[in-house]
Amino acid sequence: MAAAFDLSYQALEPEEELLYLKLACLPGTDFSKGLACALVTWEPEAAERLLANLVAAHRIGEYRPGRYRFHDLVREYARQKAEAAFDPAALQQLREQTVAWS
Repeated sequence: MAAAFDLSYQALEPEEELLYLKLACLPGTDFSKGLACALVTWEPEAAERLLANLVAAHRIGEYRPGRYRFHDLVREYARQKAEAAFDPAALQQLREQTVAWS
């Protein structure tokens, strides 16, 4: 399974990868389009396009309009990648940003 996840991960564009990793670190089981857009500094339209790309590639799912979630195994894989990619301070900043947005 990890090999398939690795291939899928390697196919991500840099902006998709950043959003994917940040989303994997969010607390809870799902997230809104608004929160996803707030995690990145790009224009909302760009963040929405990246979300649509992640859905189309089956990396996340939109289970109702504007609400998204990971499959449990995909989320765990992405979270491990995020912990390797981001330093602890960046992960803490991401958590604080999430709380501030809420």
